[in-house]
Amino acid sequence: MRFALLAVLLLPLVVEAATYKCRDARGNWTTQACFALPPADLSESPYQRWLRDRQPALLARNAARDKLGPYCFRLDRLSSFYDCVDGQLKIYDEIQRIKASLPADSLPQRHLQDCLARNVDALSGAIDYRLSLECYNKP
Repeated sequence: MRFALLAVLLLPLVVEAATYKCRDARGNWTTQACFALPPADLSESPYQRWLRDRQPALLARNAARDKLGPYCFRLDRLSSFYDCVDGQLKIYDEIQRIKASLPADSLPQRHLQDCLARNVDALSGAIDYRLSLECYNKP
């Protein structure tokens, strides 16, 4: 009797064994698709290439955003923190566009770099991009 009771209790464990299903080429979920060979063309897609090429710029933008957080919080604790960071990042994007359009070792490029260096916050290490853009646009 004990053996029968033990078999009845263990039966659901055996029946519920894991079964894997994979998606086949037509989009159907089948077990057989897990045993099929991967497609022959595993080359990089244009989207993957675009992401890889854009990754350094995204990392730089994220680093600038992370530095702007404490700076914006100290700037005005009663104002909207997110509006400050978003506004600064919009100007950051504009400065990056300007930087990309300038020749490498030109006078305007050096002037922009000087304006960026002049407006670094000592405590957070963040750059006030609004003041930097105003500095750059002054004649």
